[in-house]
Amino acid sequence: MLLRHSRSLRLYFGLYRHQVKTPTSFDINFEISVSSYDGSAGGTGYSLGLSNLAEALKSQSRWSGYAAVCAGVAAILTALALIIASSC
Repeated sequence: MLLRHSRSLRLYFGLYRHQVKTPTSFDINFEISVSSYDGSAGGTGYSLGLSNLAEALKSQSRWSGYAAVCAGVAAILTALALIIASSC
């Protein structure tokens, strides 16, 4: 019974993990500013697509961590069940 639940969790987390979609291209907004004082140039850039991808990857990483913890707990409980069953 415990093994069945472990497989269900692996399947759920496995399917969830594959939902991160990587765009084929990103729009990047870049703004260059030149200082009139010393002529130095600097710039800032921003991409909504990259920000969305970063959030999706952070979420994926968090879910992968939860899945690893669940797999560890399932392995420990399975080992305990086998130890108890073999001692009877």
